[in-house]
Amino acid sequence: MAMLDTILATATGLGAAGLGAAGALLVQRAKRRDDAAAVKQAAEQAEKTLTLEIIATARASARAWLAIAERAVDDLKHGRMGNAERYDEQMHAVSQEFTSALYRLAGRLRPHDEIRNYRGPSFNSWPFVDQLGEVTQILRGAVHRSTEVLPAPPTCGRCSTGCSVTPSSRTRVST
Repeated sequence: MAMLDTILATATGLGAAGLGAAGALLVQRAKRRDDAAAVKQAAEQAEKTLTLEIIATARASARAWLAIAERAVDDLKHGRMGNAERYDEQMHAVSQEFTSALYRLAGRLRPHDEIRNYRGPSFNSWPFVDQLGEVTQILRGAVHRSTEVLPAPPTCGRCSTGCSVTPSSRTRVST
């Protein structure tokens, strides 16, 4: 009977050790899975944060573009357009920032699981950017035309006051 007790004790001890080892392996596997899920969740959160920052940059630069364009249109309406080069620099910087943000955003767009056959914007399919560029060029042309230095009007040459010759002053009334 002592032998049977020894065998049972040994089998019980080996069984308990096996169960303990299996339990430890399961705990380690669960911890690894939880750690991997936490890392994945942190990466997704960082990606969302970066995407939102890019969207905020695009929005802010679009608003800055609009403010510059409205100011230019207002200045053109009232005939007080100042420095065309300054306008060009401002519009170029804001347009470049906006376009850069949109193209950075294009690489981050992903389809939602519920959307089938998703086709995100390709690198060359941002019609809004093209339209923004066209409007910028139209405004740029108007600004440059308004700030061109016009030649001095012709003078009559008969006096020293430098009076200008207008169509009405060219016709002489004979007395």
